[in-house]
Amino acid sequence: SAIAEFALDSYPHAKTFGAICGKGNNGGDGFVAARKLQQAGREVRLLLLADPSELHGDAAVNFARLKKNSVSRETAPDTTNSGSLIIFNAWGDPAFREIFSCDVLIDAHHPDLRGGTGLTCDWPAAGAALPFTRFLILSGGLNAQNVDRAIAAVSSHAVDVCSSVESKPGVKDHRAIKDFVDAVRAAERSLQATSA
Repeated sequence: SAIAEFALDSYPHAKTFGAICGKGNNGGDGFVAARKLQQAGREVRLLLLADPSELHGDAAVNFARLKKNSVSRETAPDTTNSGSLIIFNAWGDPAFREIFSCDVLIDAHHPDLRGGTGLTCDWPAAGAALPFTRFLILSGGLNAQNVDRAIAAVSSHAVDVCSSVESKPGVKDHRAIKDFVDAVRAAERSLQATSA
């Protein structure tokens, strides 16, 4: 629900939100965000990049909760009411491209891996996207050892971390969190000194 709260706070005038979701934990987070946004009265379009039968664990539970409030594309009206939710399947619905016209798009997908993949993105490409965004959150493979380089390369508005601050899946390591936050703060100070 933190994703939905952030999206609503950051984009209060946005009417339509899109979520791209795969079958793993990231997709499950996207299902929760979509449900919370729909409950907040926003129009939500969800693109599912998997067959629903492939969902498992929390992702399956959250998709079932979400689906209770959705309409199928076939029964959806051409113009939707506030608070609507439409789920598209990338392989079964040629109208899925409609998601790319949403005011805000949330990516909650990895094609092969579940949850925190630990993979970094292309930092120069992310930095090149900065002028076209209102707010850029850099995520993926960030840890206390590389977050300073990531911040310097991208100048993102915020950074996201998950698996690199866990002692085992789902268990946060307080020391790792402190080290990460300390590294972020040092990188911020360095950027401020450079730009002054």
